Amino acid sequence: MSPEVTAGLVPDATVTLQVRSPADPALVQAALDTFANGLRGRDPGLVDASGDWLGPKYVGPVVPLPDGPALTIDVGQMPDSVRDGLPARLVGLLADAGVSAGEIVLPPNDMARYVGLQSRCGPRRGRCSGAGGRGWQLAVAQEWLGSGAVRGLVLSTPVEVPAGALAVTLAPVLAAETTVILIAAASGAADAGAGPIGASVVSAVAVEGLRRGELALMHAGPGWAAGMRRQRDLVRRFAGRVVWAGVTAEADAERLLTTGWRDPARPSAHRLADALVPDAMWFQILSPGHVDRLGGPPECAEDLGEGRYGLTVGEPEQWLPSHPDSAAVRAQGRALLAGCLSTRAAVAELNRARR
Repeated sequence: MSPEVTAGLVPDATVTLQVRSPADPALVQAALDTFANGLRGRDPGLVDASGDWLGPKYVGPVVPLPDGPALTIDVGQMPDSVRDGLPARLVGLLADAGVSAGEIVLPPNDMARYVGLQSRCGPRRGRCSGAGGRGWQLAVAQEWLGSGAVRGLVLSTPVEVPAGALAVTLAPVLAAETTVILIAAASGAADAGAGPIGASVVSAVAVEGLRRGELALMHAGPGWAAGMRRQRDLVRRFAGRVVWAGVTAEADAERLLTTGWRDPARPSAHRLADALVPDAMWFQILSPGHVDRLGGPPECAEDLGEGRYGLTVGEPEQWLPSHPDSAAVRAQGRALLAGCLSTRAAVAELNRARR
């Protein structure tokens, strides 16, 4: 076992444990699944005499990384003896599954390398998450990122994606319902100095049966406005597959690493995306739920078919917060979408209605 594992298991820590082994990957995966299910399912060994839960605060999905499955755990306030015993519990389950060789490690965290893009000309990015049936999303990502090799971040761990192997490499990861960030840096982009910065994001929520997934793409650095227009063209073509999509610009690329929009006044509505939108944006695709809440499509919206409408407000450059028109176009967009904006009251109302 890697000594970093023991060092990382401290109160309130969030750690990612990865098992690397030459054994049959199916056996390793099964052992880690059993370990995770025990931590989620009130394993009798993790309940004290009074019935109180001694397990972790959060257990993520088991993600089949190419070099071994991984699992993220927020240990919370587990008792020291129980928390410190987690590696031994996993080792025992691996042995029970017939895995006799291998190592439990903390995989490298590469996220810090790719944040702070607001101060440099940065790489293009994409983010996808979801479960099963995501071929159309991977097709969009492949078209946006191009045909070359890209680097993925899964659980903040670097995953190399060979040229043309996006679907093969990432489909099993997406099936685990985790998040993937894809980076395709143009030549020299990652090392470029400060320059004109813009960022755009496409966020799409797909509904396939009861499953949902998200796809986000980012472009930072020169050419970002053209990138936004290209993103609009992409999501228009796939409009029938999403319940919501938007393209916008921010000066701070870190805000766009997720689709949650880190604004306390705009609670995340991704689970209600068939009726609410995160905020006003340069371009958004609205589906029937949005149109119903608005009492009809906005007058300036374009009919995209299949009950979807596209709404464009202004030009991409106007949406950067540093632009003199920024406040005006945001106000115009919010007025057009007032009935669909994600607010605490709207989220609470819809959650109550849907329960």
